[in-house]
Amino acid sequence: MVHIFRGLACLALLLLIANGIWAWLSVDDVESTTSQLRTLQESRSKIKELRTTARTSQHSDGVVKLRTHEDNETQLVKHLDANLQRSSLQFLFLLATSLVAMLVNSITITYFIGTSRWCKEVVETYSLDTQLALQSATCKRQAFPWAMIGIATVLWLSAHGGAANPSVRLISAAPWGTSYAASAALCTVIMAFCFRKQTQYLAQNFRVIETILDDVQLVQNGQSPSTNAP
Repeated sequence: MVHIFRGLACLALLLLIANGIWAWLSVDDVESTTSQLRTLQESRSKIKELRTTARTSQHSDGVVKLRTHEDNETQLVKHLDANLQRSSLQFLFLLATSLVAMLVNSITITYFIGTSRWCKEVVETYSLDTQLALQSATCKRQAFPWAMIGIATVLWLSAHGGAANPSVRLISAAPWGTSYAASAALCTVIMAFCFRKQTQYLAQNFRVIETILDDVQLVQNGQSPSTNAP
C-alpha cells in the first residue's frame, strides 16, 4: 500500500508542477486576453453607436468607419477565440490535476478508516497486545490532518485557478494572474509535505499490521504472541 500511495503521490506532484509551470508561462497571456476583451467591449459599443448614426445619416464617412470597426472586431474575435481556447484547456488541466491530488489524499482517509477498525477487531479477537490497536489509531489521528490540509489546498488551488482564468471570469481575471502562479507554486510545496507526512504514517501503520499478522500466525500455531510493538 505504501508503494502504491507513493507512486500516486509522485504522479499528483508531477501534475502540480506542470500546472505551476503552465501558470507562470500564462501570466502574460492572462493580461493580454483580458486587455483584448476590454478592447472588444469598447469596439462593440462603438459599432453600436456608429450603426445608430448610420441609420440617421447618409454620410459615407460613417459607413466607412462602421465597416472598419466591424473588420477590426472580426480579427479581434479570432485572436480572442484562440486565447480563450488555450485558457479553457489550462483550466481543464487544472481540474484534472486537482481531482488526482484529491483522490490521493482521499486514499489515506479511506485506508485508515478500514485498517484501524480491522486492527482493533483482530486484536480483540485473538487477545493480542492492545497497544497494537492503539498505535494504529494513533497513526490514523496523525495522518488525517495532513490529508485534510491536502484536500483544502486542492480546493484553494482550483478556486484560485478559476478566478485567474479569462475563459471563466473574462475581464475579472486580470488581477489574478500573477497571484495564481505564486499560489500554484506554494500549493505544490504544501502538497509535497502533506504527501510526505501521509507516507510516513502509512508506513508506520503497515508495520503495525505486519506485527498483528505475525502474532495471529503464532496464536494459530499454538504459540504465545509477541508483546513487542513496532
